[in-house]
Amino acid sequence: MRLPVLRPVLLGLLALTVCGLAAERPGANGEAWRVAAFWAGFSLPLLDWLLVARRRRYSLPDVMGSQRIVPELASVLLTTLAVLGARMAWLAVRLWLDPDWGEGAPDGFQLEDPALQALLLIVVVLVGPIAEEILFRGILFRRLLRRWPPLLAALGSSLLFGAAHFDLVGSTLMGLALVALYVQTRSLWAPVAAHAINNLLAMLSQAALFERILELEWLLAALPLLSVPWLWALFRRGLRELPGFPRE
Repeated sequence: MRLPVLRPVLLGLLALTVCGLAAERPGANGEAWRVAAFWAGFSLPLLDWLLVARRRRYSLPDVMGSQRIVPELASVLLTTLAVLGARMAWLAVRLWLDPDWGEGAPDGFQLEDPALQALLLIVVVLVGPIAEEILFRGILFRRLLRRWPPLLAALGSSLLFGAAHFDLVGSTLMGLALVALYVQTRSLWAPVAAHAINNLLAMLSQAALFERILELEWLLAALPLLSVPWLWALFRRGLRELPGFPRE
């Protein structure tokens, strides 16, 4: 199965740029254009991939892999919580190194209009994870796997994921965990589910994150201890499975 990369990504970036420029116009509804940017940036690449898949007669399992992920739900949930713990521990380190880091940062998930908030929730928790998992795990990871050793392919696609999220530590770690889930389950639905849960938790918690983070020092100290054992086991299983993972 081969799906394009450049055209869908450029479509998404173009849509983001257009919506961003529209939001800056005098009198424009900035919140509505922000939500439109999320929708256009994720849905246009996703629509492109779906149209290509239809034209090339790929089935849904061809694109997404096995749909039988119910037995993996416990692993998905534990992986999501472990990654969240590790990322919050990294956030604690950043705050320890620079107590003013993040102060005054805009909250991208808080909107005054409930309808716009609902639309944002749908795209961030559903459309975005599907589009990103097709791109970073379903396409980029498997293409790198054809040219690079398996571990480098996993790391390379995860670094691209981290760079796209402007977070070369937390998001790269998350990308590696999602690769491990994908390799073990042979299904993009598993990392999609973990990604969706992560984004939902981010939407629910981001508003109060910077105000309350320093009050949770005891929790942040425990999070690495809780996260590391599961992530270590996940990565070890993933490494064992990587050599036998089918190339594109």
